[in-house]
Amino acid sequence: MQVSAISISDFSGLFLKYRDKYIAIANSYLHNLPVAEDIVADAFTKFWAQKDRLHVTSSPESYIMAIVRNSCLNYLRNDAIHNKAKRIMLADIEALESDDMKWLFEKDVEQIFRSFMDSLPDDRRNIFYSSRFDNLTYNEIAEKYGISPRKVKREISKTIEAIKSELKDYLPALII
Repeated sequence: MQVSAISISDFSGLFLKYRDKYIAIANSYLHNLPVAEDIVADAFTKFWAQKDRLHVTSSPESYIMAIVRNSCLNYLRNDAIHNKAKRIMLADIEALESDDMKWLFEKDVEQIFRSFMDSLPDDRRNIFYSSRFDNLTYNEIAEKYGISPRKVKREISKTIEAIKSELKDYLPALII
């Protein structure tokens, strides 16, 4: 049957007669009425837009229902893929937030920090340790090592910048 001969009034009749039935069928698959309504509307639109190129061997109603069915299947496939990806991402987030991952990161960071500090010149390492672990002021450190408070500040700043650079891959994890 060549459907290009279908008139607008015949098409309107098809739409009015089958629209609600097709929506009910689509909704029974999708459990989402707004999406079911959109799919049915799209099916009728596709049918009308392609009517001049179609050669339908069954009734137009069956052809439109096939469009609805295929659209529902596509929607469900896409939704399943989206939900699977979402579950995978949530699992990855949970894994990254877990205490086990924090422990792994802490151990890595600690190892990198220790190696980095061992690679520093003794005076810079001692100044940094005095500041951060002995809680000495710049003036107290300057007096302890016989240098100016300005040099203490400069050495600590250089060390902090170098630590940031060394741990740049771990900073987002440390912030979390």
